[in-house]
Amino acid sequence: MDQFRAKASYNFNATKMAEDIERLVGQLDHLRDRVVQVADTVLHEVQDRLKDTAPTPRAGRSNLEQRIEALTRDMAGLTDRLTDTGRSTSNRTALFVQERPLVSLAMAFGAGYLIARWIKRG
Repeated sequence: MDQFRAKASYNFNATKMAEDIERLVGQLDHLRDRVVQVADTVLHEVQDRLKDTAPTPRAGRSNLEQRIEALTRDMAGLTDRLTDTGRSTSNRTALFVQERPLVSLAMAFGAGYLIARWIKRG
């Protein structure tokens, strides 16, 4: 058992773990940006399809355009909030890991263990 502990503590490399976490944060930032791009693309596609629909009376079309503009503003606000929340969360996570590397390692191990058990169950 002592040999296992000595080997486990020898293999623990805080610098590598920090690099891995930095890479993970970067991947999460990229994923968040990609989700925002996809949402923006979907919104533009919906707008284009609504504009190409059969002609409607002028008042109805104007109302539809107003609703599209409101939806666009709401989506932009949600996108901004998602981006801010993602950055804030990744910054807090990186700070937590830097301040408490062993706790972070234990949490990652526990989460991996639970996910592995859950996958084996399914």
